Amino acid sequence: MVPRAVDGGAKGQVFEEAQDLLNAVGLLDHMHKKTETTFLFSAHDERIFPFASRRIELQNGEIISDKTRKVKVKLSQKNN
Repeated sequence: MVPRAVDGGAKGQVFEEAQDLLNAVGLLDHMHKKTETTFLFSAHDERIFPFASRRIELQNGEIISDKTRKVKVKLSQKNN
């Protein structure tokens, strides 16, 4: 499974290339810093996890883990 950007319909955009994922996360990081918006992701692809400051894991609909951490991954954003 790979992260999908929901476009309002039943289908989503698949980030098969690592650079596409980095570009999308970089844009969301930029938006977060400018607007103080919080983003919630539901993902099975572990490539997204290094960018998360909080990770909540569910199993059978129950929270089994809730961890907060400082993000160590630096994003290079050309249009900051």
